Amino acid sequence: MAEGGFTAVVGNPPWVRAERLKTGDRDHLKHRFSWWRGSGETGFRHLPDLSIAFTERALEITRPGGAIGFLLPSKLTTAAYATRARHHLSHEVSLAYLHRLPDTEAAQFGATTYPLVLVAKKEKPGPEHLVRLSFSDNEQVAQKKLQGAGPWILLSTNVHDALDAFLQAGKPLGQVSPAVLGVKTGANAIFT
Repeated sequence: MAEGGFTAVVGNPPWVRAERLKTGDRDHLKHRFSWWRGSGETGFRHLPDLSIAFTERALEITRPGGAIGFLLPSKLTTAAYATRARHHLSHEVSLAYLHRLPDTEAAQFGATTYPLVLVAKKEKPGPEHLVRLSFSDNEQVAQKKLQGAGPWILLSTNVHDALDAFLQAGKPLGQVSPAVLGVKTGANAIFT
């Protein structure tokens, strides 16, 4: 640590939902870790998983040019509570792997889990930096495709480009004809 941090931090931090933590512990985490502040909405589903704080701490204690390798809940890629974490990870570190474990491998955990392997180097990514999406094939995504405000779409750059072209080709259906709630009734007999 005296030389600027660890060369590598590897782990499987605890996956503990916020509602399982005491209020005082949640408050402490919110003040200590900038990534653990939730999405700003109400309810427990908007509070981060404890693994978010462990990931932030791992990067704090890793030296520049060092690496982290963590097994995390894959909700990190989509949950609103992980927006700050995704922003920092996609802008400030070079992501090497974002590998979702297939269901057959995840079943070995003996619980309903959706694991994500995150491997990253503590250095700014270059403009053409590619992130591997699997350990077994060459599927990659340009890291800049992960730098938007929304969830991480873990698909290859070619698929991202095709989706971008599709979205730019016209108005989304939600803008053309917004969904509306119809009549609600428990009188099912009138529809038979």
